[in-house]
Amino acid sequence: MNVLIVERVPLVAQDLMEIISECRPDVAVHILRGLPQMNAFLGALETADLAFVGVEAEQRARLFAHEALRQGVKRVVITDRVTPPGPLAPGWFIEPRPIVPEAVRRHVQALVAPAA
Repeated sequence: MNVLIVERVPLVAQDLMEIISECRPDVAVHILRGLPQMNAFLGALETADLAFVGVEAEQRARLFAHEALRQGVKRVVITDRVTPPGPLAPGWFIEPRPIVPEAVRRHVQALVAPAA
């Protein structure tokens, strides 16, 4: 299972990674600096189970139409205060800052482990 953290603030990314690792030490966590890096990473990975996304203000408007997020990630959690242009797509959530550990845990625990 793969979890992406696309985050512009290193301390926020570190906090997210620690919470995720506490909940699910079995998942691979990848920290990326922005949407362009995420595009390349998803191109190699194909899909991710969960992504926490916090990007610069000028990129926020593009989030909801971002093809790699829409097609390559099963569950997307936007960690910024944003106003969606309409209803959120299934599997998309907004959890604005400050990061609430319980909200992060809830999304991580929603991941279904692959069948053995």
